[in-house]
Amino acid sequence: MRIAVSPALLRRVVALFSFAATSATAEPPLPPVLPPSGALQEAVFGIIATDPAGKPFFVRSGFVPNVEGQMYGWFIGAGESTLPVKWVETLTFPGPAASWSRERSSPPANVSISADRRRAVAQGEAVPEFGVIYHFWAVAPGDPPGRYSIVVKLQSGREERFTFSLSASDSTGAPDTGEAH
Repeated sequence: MRIAVSPALLRRVVALFSFAATSATAEPPLPPVLPPSGALQEAVFGIIATDPAGKPFFVRSGFVPNVEGQMYGWFIGAGESTLPVKWVETLTFPGPAASWSRERSSPPANVSISADRRRAVAQGEAVPEFGVIYHFWAVAPGDPPGRYSIVVKLQSGREERFTFSLSASDSTGAPDTGEAH
């Protein structure tokens, strides 16, 4: 699904969202995208793609191209609220992530890495904007190809699960539909 947005609305969205994107090596800037339709009622996983003009948009997908900087993550409908929603996310890799080795830079303060470099736990909180909260990661050099999983636990006890594949090469094959489980 592709979402078209006016430039004025994009500027408003960028100003409203405080992006929680992390990777083991960098924090990518917020791409100016809106939550996908249906995100208020469900949890969705996908990637940030760009159209021919270079404008970013969210695509539901269960496939993440193995391209450095490729952003992937979730939107979870949390309802309208003026209070922050706390969440804990566990990202599990199919093997050790080279970018999380001890010689590399430290992860952000809200992210802890397991000793075997196969799991990252991120903690965050956000006031829902447009009724959703979200978090994105970026592919880093040395991320292992294969099946990944993300488990997000909200302070309410709600739990959302996502599975996806990172391609073995820098393939940009057509994404398939990722579903919350």
